[in-house]
Amino acid sequence: MYLTTIFICLFLYLLCYLLLLQI
Repeated sequence: MYLTTIFICLFLYLLCYLLLLQI
């Protein structure tokens, strides 16, 4: 569970970062 949570957080962080680059 712990690894899955970290993976999801990193994935969301990456998506947010890409969205900021798009702006």
